[in-house]
Amino acid sequence: FFKANEAEFAVAPRRTIDVVEITAAGNTEEAKKQAEETAFAFTSQFFNLPEGKTRPDFAAAAANAKLAVRTLGPFTPKDNPFAEANDPRLVRAAFSLTATDPVSDFLPSKNGYLILHLREDQPGRNRTLVEITPEVRARWQEQARLQLLAQQAKNFTDRANASLASGQKWEDIVKAFGLTAEKIPVFAPADEKPLPFPDADRIRPAVTQLEANQVGGFSRTPNGGILVYLVKRNPAPLPAATTTLPKISAQLLNQRRGQIVRDWLTGSAFLPGNELPQEVIAQLRGAL
Repeated sequence: FFKANEAEFAVAPRRTIDVVEITAAGNTEEAKKQAEETAFAFTSQFFNLPEGKTRPDFAAAAANAKLAVRTLGPFTPKDNPFAEANDPRLVRAAFSLTATDPVSDFLPSKNGYLILHLREDQPGRNRTLVEITPEVRARWQEQARLQLLAQQAKNFTDRANASLASGQKWEDIVKAFGLTAEKIPVFAPADEKPLPFPDADRIRPAVTQLEANQVGGFSRTPNGGILVYLVKRNPAPLPAATTTLPKISAQLLNQRRGQIVRDWLTGSAFLPGNELPQEVIAQLRGAL
């Protein structure tokens, strides 16, 4: 188990960085251009250095430019220490810095531009089994527990559905397995309002996949898991049949049309002579 999941137990790499921000004086194009020119001038001193010239000290350069330095970290590639933006590109930029190239180019931010400087690099590493035996054992036991729970749910589902098909009552089946069943009030799965019973968000989609007098829809809960038994499915009320159902049908039709268009566009993009950049293909997939 440890060997198969060694990467999950590894210590993630961590970075500590210094950050300065060059803010635009306003939202005008002139203000943005001025901020960009200032950011370019500040970062230029760290790149394309003449032979024999050492890279300036980042903190000293920031002080000379009257820029405040913030220190962020240590953080991992999955963290987001940047309060001004939830932008994964900033984290990727931080982890692209090296000891030989410790300063980033100027990066767009909400108020202007950010420049990053690598302060400390803590490489990731794989931990040995001796270091984390209790953690590995606990993870393995939890996985085994979940697998057993899923198998028990499948066994019950198969046997319960077979018993229901042969005419046995749901209450008798539940009792025979030593389980408890909770009856919930009648509800409409398509109703968007909150439902007044526990695990409603799990039960709502489960019943849409079941036929009447059928068990299924297993999902895990903090205390174990639940299965759903659909007693019966009532026909839609007349107002819903005349107003809501046509809207749902139209929405599904539009979704299907959009899917067909997406499939055609992305398929055409891979034909000889129609090669498109992956960025364009990604936009086609998500635009419709």
